[in-house]
Amino acid sequence: MAIRKNGVYKSVSNFEIAEGEVVEKGTVLFCIKGGKRPTMAFFSLKDGKVSGFDGSAEYISSLVKEADKKEVPKKLAEAVGLDAEDAPAIKKGAFYKLKEDVTLDDGHTFKQGAVLLCEKGGKSPWFLTKEASGEHVKVSLFPRDVEPSTPIKEVEALADLKANIKTYPAMSEETTALSGVLRIGAMQVIVKNSGTGGSTICQGSDEACQTVERLLEKALRDAGLEIRPGEDLTERYVDYYIYARGIDTFPGYVSTFRAIMDRLMS
Repeated sequence: MAIRKNGVYKSVSNFEIAEGEVVEKGTVLFCIKGGKRPTMAFFSLKDGKVSGFDGSAEYISSLVKEADKKEVPKKLAEAVGLDAEDAPAIKKGAFYKLKEDVTLDDGHTFKQGAVLLCEKGGKSPWFLTKEASGEHVKVSLFPRDVEPSTPIKEVEALADLKANIKTYPAMSEETTALSGVLRIGAMQVIVKNSGTGGSTICQGSDEACQTVERLLEKALRDAGLEIRPGEDLTERYVDYYIYARGIDTFPGYVSTFRAIMDRLMS
C-alpha cells in the first residue's frame, strides 16, 4: 500500500515511535509528506497534542490501513489544514447551525441544531450562538461542524415591531455605541448609546414608548414569563437586537439575561 501525501490512515496495531511513546491501535494518522520516507501526524489522547514521526514507506505501510477523512480528529484536522481544505465557505453575517453536539476544551457545550450567526468568516470563523446552558457567547468553531441555516423566527407578538439599529465598534468603550429606531406603524422610538457607559437612551412620544413596552410585555407573557417592575424592556430589546437576534427569541434572551443577573445578585 502506497503512503500518499494528504492521505488518511489508521494504525492496525500498537507500535512505538520513540522511547516511551506509543501509537495505539486505531489511531488516525495524516500523511503530511509522502515519498520514500513519509512523515505522519496524529493526535495523542495521552498528551492532548498533535505529534508526528517519519519512517520508511514500507515500514509505515505495514502498520496502517487506509481511513476516511471524516475520522480525522478535529485538533489534527486543524493542525494540518485538512479542516480548511474540506470546509464550506463561511461568510460573515450568514446563519448556520451545528451538525452535531460540540463540547469545547473549556467545557462550553453546544447542542446539535443550535443556530449561529457568523461574526467573522473564512477558514477560522467566529460565531455568536446560544450554548446548552442558555448563555449567549462568541465562539470559534470548525467550519466542518456547521451547515447553512435560517435565523430563528421572532415570536408572533412582535411581528409588528420593526427595528433598524446600527452599532459603532470604533466608538464603543464601556458599552456598545449605537443609534437606531423602533417602529410600530407610524409611531417610532429613537434609541442611542454613546458607548462611554450608561443605559441606552430611548426617545419618543409617551404613546410610542408605552406602545413598545406593552408589546414587549405581551411577548414575555405569551412565553410564560413574568413582568418585573422597573425592568426597561425597550432597552432589553435593543440589547437583544444587537447581540442575539436570529440565534434566539426576545423572550429567550430576557430569560437568559434575568438568570445571569439573578446569579450575580444572589
